[in-house]
Amino acid sequence: MYMAGIAASTAHGISPYVLPSTLDPSLGLTVYNSAAPPHALEVGLAWFIPALILAIVYLFVAYRSFQVKSPSRRKATKVLSVRSAPRSL
Repeated sequence: MYMAGIAASTAHGISPYVLPSTLDPSLGLTVYNSAAPPHALEVGLAWFIPALILAIVYLFVAYRSFQVKSPSRRKATKVLSVRSAPRSL
């Protein structure tokens, strides 16, 4: 949270410059002259949404497939409790 606050205050302090120039202010890189063209942003958004859905589905399927192969919690707890029981003399 602290680092996010530092980054936000720095960005607000130099706004609209992304990379200010020390030689000439007109040579500085601003948000407006460094943005991608509108069509490129639209294409990126069109690819981002299906890719995000695909990633979420993949994570769900991978989680479910490995969950089946691992022992259940009840069996693992039962085995541990039997093994860790104190021996009587």
